Amino acid sequence: MKVFNFMNPKKTKRRIGILVSMLAAFGLISIVTPRLFIADSPEINQQFIAELKYIPQDFIAMIRSPLNRSESQDEILTKQIPEVTHPEGIQLNPIAKGVYASERDASGKQYIKIDKGTKLEIREVTLSDGRTVKVYVPVE
Repeated sequence: MKVFNFMNPKKTKRRIGILVSMLAAFGLISIVTPRLFIADSPEINQQFIAELKYIPQDFIAMIRSPLNRSESQDEILTKQIPEVTHPEGIQLNPIAKGVYASERDASGKQYIKIDKGTKLEIREVTLSDGRTVKVYVPVE
């Protein structure tokens, strides 16, 4: 009969490391799985995949202001606004403080420019076709 030797510090340290790794993996999977898959099906949630690219920015924002949660959340949401450069020759007209918009061009596209530092309120609106979109409303 073999008796386990718990007094060996190397083996004990390795066993504790394995146990902690297994618990961390279980915790991570139990948190990520409900967001990754849609309604307990094998179908992957594309919104979650799109949000993965913001994880480093979210982490940096939380490090910058660890005590002020609302400020870090504002920075995280601001980073998620897609940046697009408008083509040359497009005339932008002011529509609110720090917000400019163009008329629709020949292709039907309209461009909006928001100055850095402009305070925005983010609202989620459900359209008549059932889609939910984010609307950015200038506060001041």
